[in-house]
Amino acid sequence: MADIREVIENSLQLKIDEHTQLGGALRISVYEIHPDYMGSLPKEYEAHLITARQTLERQNYEWNLNGNKAASINRRNSWPYAITDFDILDNSGQRIELKQFLGSYLEPETNKLNLNPKIREGFIRVLTEPPFSMKFSHETVEKEEYVLGFLKYFFNDINRIVIYSWSADCSVVFNSGKEWWGIYFWTIYNPVKQWYIGITASQTD
Repeated sequence: MADIREVIENSLQLKIDEHTQLGGALRISVYEIHPDYMGSLPKEYEAHLITARQTLERQNYEWNLNGNKAASINRRNSWPYAITDFDILDNSGQRIELKQFLGSYLEPETNKLNLNPKIREGFIRVLTEPPFSMKFSHETVEKEEYVLGFLKYFFNDINRIVIYSWSADCSVVFNSGKEWWGIYFWTIYNPVKQWYIGITASQTD
């Protein structure tokens, strides 16, 4: 079995905290995968699946913990308990291209970022446009700086990352986003840092 370990770095936690404090909707988990006792590393799909499982288990834990705190005593029995449906998750991963991931923010002719597309769709929309607006003081300039800084820190070279998209029907933690804003579940491999990044997002108003 592969040895997956959470990345614990002050700079990483600061980046995640910054996103939360600005009002972002992403939930980000970052891991490294080390060789098992035989010295073997998992193949690509398995590595992303391990990351997806680990990411979702964290989300399930936080959902259940918050439910225990938030639900009144007479609602505890009706609060949905989050647990991963592995029958759905395990075979749902699909490798996607950078264009599909970034959507309209990637210019197909130049393969460069356009942070002000006419139609906003893809990862950068999810990053910067949660149901409630993010707290940028100077919308255009600060937003662009934030996006570029986020992509550089987590992905380094966006043209080298490997991206998988996963079904969000595998846990109740995604239910709220099904109302209108959307549900998202990605794993991204950054070969520069050798990070496996799990990203989920699901919110409503």
